[in-house]
Amino acid sequence: MPLLHGFQGCTALTKAVLVQHFRQTIPLSSTAMTEVGTILGGEERVEQAILTLVQKSKSSNRYNLTDQLQL
Repeated sequence: MPLLHGFQGCTALTKAVLVQHFRQTIPLSSTAMTEVGTILGGEERVEQAILTLVQKSKSSNRYNLTDQLQL
């Protein structure tokens, strides 16, 4: 899943443009930065977003492997 580092509004606009262009839903994750977060540094949000995506990826891969083993 793509991760967009930036403001929440920018992510929403990017997603809308991608959906309109490809004419299908696009999974997109965002760090949803705020003004304060940008000024004080957004490293923690980027790190947390990456860790969350890795964790979700691992859990979905386990589910898929479990499904395949039951066949």
